[in-house]
Amino acid sequence: MKTVKHFFRKYFLSTILILLLFLLVNAVLVAGLFYVADSRASSPDLSIEKLADMVSVENGKIQVSEEMAPLLHTKNAWAMLLNENGMVLWEENLPAGLPHSYDATQIAKFSKWYLGDFPVLVWEHPAGLFVVGYPPDSVVKYNFVLDRNYVSISLIGTALVFVVNILLMLLLFWHNTHRVEKAVGPILTGIETMAGGKEIQLAEQGELAEINAGLNKAASQLAKKDSARAEWINGISHDIRTPLSIMLGYAGEIEDDNKLPTDTRAQAEIICKQGERLRKLVADLNLASKLEYSMQPMNRTLISPVE
Repeated sequence: MKTVKHFFRKYFLSTILILLLFLLVNAVLVAGLFYVADSRASSPDLSIEKLADMVSVENGKIQVSEEMAPLLHTKNAWAMLLNENGMVLWEENLPAGLPHSYDATQIAKFSKWYLGDFPVLVWEHPAGLFVVGYPPDSVVKYNFVLDRNYVSISLIGTALVFVVNILLMLLLFWHNTHRVEKAVGPILTGIETMAGGKEIQLAEQGELAEINAGLNKAASQLAKKDSARAEWINGISHDIRTPLSIMLGYAGEIEDDNKLPTDTRAQAEIICKQGERLRKLVADLNLASKLEYSMQPMNRTLISPVE
């Protein structure tokens, strides 16, 4: 029975390892997906600071680095610099349909959303506001404003749902393993008992009733064969013992008859010795059969080894 429990314990532990491997593989795949997406995506939120540093105002004149135009061209982007009044002080590749002056409302709108169809990013500049625009549908902008309690409850709830799902899966795995162990355990124990030469009687009910019935039938057939064998050996021993006793009796009389020739008496002596040998062999066979099938009673006695 310990072997059966050890087997199903290993089965349950292997199921947990499979679940952990499943979660690990999914975590690696998700991390790989984010890595590939990040490596293939542009990083406008990192480049705007660099672009803003390429534009400076010296003695009332705007100085632009030579790297500005090629860098904007590689991303098919445009840029402009607005003063405090919303007027365009400088621009590079500015689309023709966009105005050259903006009021506070317009600036507030495109800072959070879009300027026309162009997604734009803004950056504070010593001369005013630095704006970088990208082609339509190249960058997606979202502005989320959520309640803090809502975010906290959502994150905690998501984590709790994940943990509950994992625990539920483990509970279902354990329940399923316990059911299998409850159904298969008696079968394995019965097979082990049969291997030890003992009788079994399994309950013929449940999902594996057919297997239990088959084992009971097999055990019954083995018991009948063993019983028939024991009875046959016992019968043979009894049938041999009677004629053997008669044969030894007559041989003993011949051996003890002084009137008979010496050769005849010697032959009778040989018959007696071989007959006794045969009697011992039959007795040993009968005893071995009884011991094999636990038919010989145990008689315990105290002895003195020294004596």
